[in-house]
Amino acid sequence: MGVEIDDGFLKERRREERRKKKKGKMKSGLAHVQICAPNHEHAVKLGRCVAAYLKQFDALNTDALDKFVQSHE
Repeated sequence: MGVEIDDGFLKERRREERRKKKKGKMKSGLAHVQICAPNHEHAVKLGRCVAAYLKQFDALNTDALDKFVQSHE
């Protein structure tokens, strides 16, 4: 069980951010997080923990995670 981050996606995103900074058109960053667990029940529990932790970061858009957690309450 753990959180898997698509490293290739992040590297490409960083390249894109560097290009935009040079052009002066920087947008907010994006982090793609994929939750992996041995079964569905554990995925829901992990999703709840991650959602609770991320609530402290007001600028993050957690709509997809919130929808997943709410659909399994």
